[in-house]
Amino acid sequence: MRPPALVVIIALAAATSAARADEFVDVGHPVEVGGGYVLDVDRRGLRVRQGKRRAPLTIAGGRPSPHATVEVTRRGASVTLSFMPTCWDVSETFSPDQLEARLAHATGVALRRRDPDGALAELIRAHALDPGFAPAASELARALIAAGRLDDAAAVLPIADPVARLVGAMTDPTLAPLRDHPSMIAARAATPGGAALGPTGIGVTAAGDLVVREALGNHGACWSEDALRVLDGQTLRERARIPLVGAADFHGDGCDARRAHTAAGRRRMRARQALADQVLIALGTVPAIGELATGETDWTRHVRKLRFAAADLGLVIGADGAARWFRDGTLLAEHGPGTAPAADGGLVTEPVVALLPDQRRAILQVNQTTCEWNEASVVVAIPAS
Repeated sequence: MRPPALVVIIALAAATSAARADEFVDVGHPVEVGGGYVLDVDRRGLRVRQGKRRAPLTIAGGRPSPHATVEVTRRGASVTLSFMPTCWDVSETFSPDQLEARLAHATGVALRRRDPDGALAELIRAHALDPGFAPAASELARALIAAGRLDDAAAVLPIADPVARLVGAMTDPTLAPLRDHPSMIAARAATPGGAALGPTGIGVTAAGDLVVREALGNHGACWSEDALRVLDGQTLRERARIPLVGAADFHGDGCDARRAHTAAGRRRMRARQALADQVLIALGTVPAIGELATGETDWTRHVRKLRFAAADLGLVIGADGAARWFRDGTLLAEHGPGTAPAADGGLVTEPVVALLPDQRRAILQVNQTTCEWNEASVVVAIPAS
């Protein structure tokens, strides 16, 4: 019987041999990962190649730039890649089939104009090798649309939520032939709605979902990325996002007040707004009935005091996120810490709060800072009773 210390040493040696975490991919330093696959960096960032075939490679949805260093850890035939895109590391593990799917996808995209049949075959192969690889599934759906196979296209489209499917088909011209497919029609309202969100800035769809506008910026720049968000009426989970304005629509940092947007950006913004209007109409959207709060934040105590004059209600949100409803100084209802975002240094905007009496709740929207001074939008419901 081996001594315990020797067992530990053997286990550590086996783990070290099975997972080599001392390899890195960066400019001028490619790494072979078996099966003829090589990871390297071109002028656009990380890629995988095998022979003359090449494909961009993303990790957790982001492609490492040429300046990034990617850590490579091999376990058997699979490889785990890690890098730090912003403030924390992300990683993703790839099997040989998944690497091959990236190459087949890239080949299919390259062939789609000059050889549609060849492109379709490669995209079918990519999807079969890695059904969870959304870019390949999306391109396969487009190739099937081009081939007139709408049912097959709808089946592989990597969007499960019916509202998100309808939004995708109505805002992406390449998916337009699917707009009247049964899987899209199911999300349409029986009676068309309107495009206006009304004075509360919140729309309610025929299915009871909420539509809110979001504007996210980055400190140090004057631009913002605007979108409409369709939120589940009960959980406020995002079901779909409708882009309106992007950073590329601005001149530089967007701080030139005379010409913040480029001419091309203004055209894109008008086109997106027109599509967004069509989506809201198709979802049967009507303005939410309610009242916006007035009030102020006491930044020394991190307490918000809000007033709804028409409803004769006051709302106080404490430093811990507890929410308390008052009328004429009398406490009506209290909801515990964490009900609303705390008014601390992570908030970058004053909250917009709309009381929706028929829903017996208030909807609070506020932006918070995230990594590298980017912003994230927070939407919460505060029960009104």
